[in-house]
Amino acid sequence: MTTFAVSLPISLTTVCSCLRAPICEAVASLGLIMVESPSGWCILSGRTWSRTLRSFPGNRVGSRRKGIPGMSDANPQPRDRMWGMRLRAIRTERCKLAIGKAAELVGWHPSKLSRTERGQRKVTVGDFATCVTAWGLPVGHREEILAELAAGSTGWWERPIPGVHQDVGTLAAYEEQAREIVSVAFGAVPGLLQTRETAASIVSSTVPKADVETRWMARLQRQQILGRVKFAAFIAEQAIRTPWGGGDIWRDQLERLLKADEIGYGVRVVPQYQTEILLKSSWQWMRFPHTPPVVHVELDSGAVFVHEADRYTKIIERLEKVAFSRTESRILIRQLIEGA
Repeated sequence: MTTFAVSLPISLTTVCSCLRAPICEAVASLGLIMVESPSGWCILSGRTWSRTLRSFPGNRVGSRRKGIPGMSDANPQPRDRMWGMRLRAIRTERCKLAIGKAAELVGWHPSKLSRTERGQRKVTVGDFATCVTAWGLPVGHREEILAELAAGSTGWWERPIPGVHQDVGTLAAYEEQAREIVSVAFGAVPGLLQTRETAASIVSSTVPKADVETRWMARLQRQQILGRVKFAAFIAEQAIRTPWGGGDIWRDQLERLLKADEIGYGVRVVPQYQTEILLKSSWQWMRFPHTPPVVHVELDSGAVFVHEADRYTKIIERLEKVAFSRTESRILIRQLIEGA
């Protein structure tokens, strides 16, 4: 089956009032799935539907089948998107070149440069060097940037790991490049703050027993970025009150949250009965040095990477006002520990 996704940036009110019934009828007849997100409604198809949608906003149709418009014929990595966005910034802000003129100077078709800047094709240091040299970027700036790109290291996520979803590797690659990460957790403590026992109790209900340890090792590898990145977490109160794994494991997890806050990671609890923000899923907002933020949204059978993150940024701003302060959050967590 060809897997595809259609994004409908329409409000819930609009869907309910005039479109929802016929859409849902069509969805059911075709065996599709309809999903609501902070950025709109999505109609999805296929078993791997959660891996096909790469961005909610805008009217977009994409296919995993090679050669169909809307999707790249390559498998770009987060690094390619980072480099492409940086290349675009150099072209527009430093070199002041229109895309047609810039492509002509390099000897490329404009569509190739466009795909490169959007991270839809493999971007090499050689490509980058060719472009910035042809565009006349000063030698000092050029050498500094190329040295930085050449020094970029690969990580464990570059190699497929049996039992670990490929989206985990993509997420790890983004996290490695991020300067700031904000986790918004709905049903459980964020993976970057989970203990081994909590992680095992959460994933054991959905993955084969043989894969539980592998999943944890991948999560432990991801946790190594803490200390190198600015990190904060907004955790729904029901998530910290849920005793994943039982009393002792739950208490250890709460202690872990207190320690994380003490060493500088902002841990804040979102009140259970607040009515300002409706949290429907867990997601992670990541900010980068030279490119716009990316959001990783967790779904039941995979993840979505949203590359137009303005709406999520605004939700974080609202969470800053709604959530308990760090001090209030520590008090609540200590009370739960004492009562456990």
